[in-house]
Amino acid sequence: MRRVDLSAELPASAEEAWALFTDTGSWPRWSHLVTSAAGRLEPGCRWTMQLRPQGNGKPRQMRPHLVSVDPPRELAFETRIAGLVHILHRFVIEPRGAGRSALLQHFEISGLGVALLWGPVRRGVLQFDELGHDLARRLRDGDVAPG
Repeated sequence: MRRVDLSAELPASAEEAWALFTDTGSWPRWSHLVTSAAGRLEPGCRWTMQLRPQGNGKPRQMRPHLVSVDPPRELAFETRIAGLVHILHRFVIEPRGAGRSALLQHFEISGLGVALLWGPVRRGVLQFDELGHDLARRLRDGDVAPG
């Protein structure tokens, strides 16, 4: 198993950050990465997310399952790639005091195809760093469009 951890400091309380972050329909308004997101915030629900094109210029679609929701702290998604790679992606909002928090993202990546597909999987995972920084910008500057 491989692990990747990302973090972004947020200029808002954990509750304020959670409220914006879980309004996933608004992600395309402030995120450079996510161009659409749809799904219920209930464990077991399948989501459909469209991501900005990576190197080849083609949009990427993800269809993860939401595996846990723990307000106002955590969302966790599970994605499988061609039956060869399993990704557990946890978004954790951690209070930091004085009206501040952090978005921590933890990826646990396992499966028979990890060694073979590590390069593209890692690039895709690292792209989620943008989501945390875009969330911080949105909380700081208000409802601004990406770009």
